[in-house]
Amino acid sequence: MQRIIEVSSTRKRTCYVLFVRDESRGTVCGARETERENDGACERATRQHLRYTTSTFLATISSSVIVIRVEGVSADDVSPMAQVTLVMGGARSGKSSYASRLALSVCEAPVYLATSRKFEGDDEFDRRVALHKADRASENWVNVEEEKALSKHADSFRGKCVVVDCATLWLTNFFLDANNDGTAALAAAKAEFDTLVQQWDTSFIFVSNEIGSGVHAETAMGRAFVDAQGWLNQHIGNAAQRVVLMVAGQPLAVKEPLAAAAAVGRPAERRREAQMLDSVLSTRAIEMDAKGYFILRVQPQAELPIVAEYHSCETNEKGEVIDPVTREVIPCHDDVQRPPARVLRGRTAKEVQVKLFEAPGGADLVCHPAHACYVGRELQRAEACLEAGTPYQMD
Repeated sequence: MQRIIEVSSTRKRTCYVLFVRDESRGTVCGARETERENDGACERATRQHLRYTTSTFLATISSSVIVIRVEGVSADDVSPMAQVTLVMGGARSGKSSYASRLALSVCEAPVYLATSRKFEGDDEFDRRVALHKADRASENWVNVEEEKALSKHADSFRGKCVVVDCATLWLTNFFLDANNDGTAALAAAKAEFDTLVQQWDTSFIFVSNEIGSGVHAETAMGRAFVDAQGWLNQHIGNAAQRVVLMVAGQPLAVKEPLAAAAAVGRPAERRREAQMLDSVLSTRAIEMDAKGYFILRVQPQAELPIVAEYHSCETNEKGEVIDPVTREVIPCHDDVQRPPARVLRGRTAKEVQVKLFEAPGGADLVCHPAHACYVGRELQRAEACLEAGTPYQMD
């Protein structure tokens, strides 16, 4: 049963994110976002996976669905969950090689999504395709060929890094099918891109050409395509967490997450690889802990700024949710929001971790060591964000 709790909001809209659990595998297998007006006059539901950047959220759990409420945040305030990197450059600038190296550095069996359309009798293009395939022959690539509808291969992308090579040829297919109408081609490509990046459990690397920096196109058709390509690059770049410009085989970071841009220590390229690696690892399928789950928050102005809420999933013989330590029933009827089983606060990650797991009954809060490791990592990240003055978001 999927149930959404009605709540008030400080703004006109409230976002709900539903993570649907696959009971047969014990994993989170999908999500849906629902947005309501406060007066109930309008409801919109989409299969969109969202990244929430607010620290004000509550959660409840039923037998099949985890519902996370994000208060006071509209759908326009959040971004798709997919990790997107845009690699741009001119001809023979090293775009594809760099994108391939990056994908192989973070994923054992990355996907190469080829978008080129084959034309009969084009021997030169056939040789270029053969060269690309030969470059990947010795690696563990999964090759997928698709001219336009990239999102229909979503099942092949889960938990992987996908190199889309390239956005220019992909747009060309829309352009040709639209009888060289750049506006129509651009609208179709943007709509398909928006659908594709809703897939939260995938990291995409888009390769695209910077064709607007060359000679001005002589024909109206050429100018229409250059304009459409420029607008598409902007659309992808706006959604991307990272944008890399290739010049003479050298990657120049144009856009990076704030934390990456400010970081010092390891070389920038290694740092980007490490961030991409963590992004891929974050999309892997994991087994839900039957004992319960944690919600971590940071309240910078509080005396004890790191907050850990523990929500129990354990039930008694009557099916009532209970505290795993005290065995007391936790109320969760319709007119009472179910409170967390416990709330712990601390000044440091270590302090909260000691309170959680070293206090009496702490070992009963989790049944998987991986879950305890996850909480430890997240507490450390929360403290790092607190010290750096950057927003904290649970992985």
